[in-house]
Amino acid sequence: NPAQGVREVREAKEFRMPRPDVYLAMLAFVRDRATRKAHTAGSVSPYLPAVMVLAYNVRLRGIEVTTLTDAHHHEDGIRTNRRKGSRDNVTAWNDDMRWAWDWLVAYRKERMAAHGRPVQLLAERRRLIVSQSGTPLTKSALDSAWQRALHKAMQEGVIPEEDRFSLHGLKHRG
Repeated sequence: NPAQGVREVREAKEFRMPRPDVYLAMLAFVRDRATRKAHTAGSVSPYLPAVMVLAYNVRLRGIEVTTLTDAHHHEDGIRTNRRKGSRDNVTAWNDDMRWAWDWLVAYRKERMAAHGRPVQLLAERRRLIVSQSGTPLTKSALDSAWQRALHKAMQEGVIPEEDRFSLHGLKHRG
């Protein structure tokens, strides 16, 4: 057989964009659970609602969300730092984006003060999204927080298992 030893090509999975009603249900769930005391049963990471709003409205990948800095804030909108050959652009402000940005700035200030961390003077080094300990949020930490929230939402029947979607799916839906 001349094809012996040749591996089959694996087809890429389809992107799983959330339906608008599923997105809104997940956002409501995450907003409710983010207000609970950290590290208690049923709570999710407090920054997740703002991350969802930014990923959807600005059409960002997870890594693009985690690397946002104060330098990306402009009077007319958020200037993105695209990866994978996409062109940077400015997304005009809307009420949800302003809420998310302002909330993340206040959260960063509160977390850094609580842990006695110094604030970066250069806007391009001052990360917008920080962990609960005040350190810049890593992509793997965001992925873990997202998976925990998604599993809780499916366990509690907020979204059905077949409507599961990735954080990257928010970029596509946006």
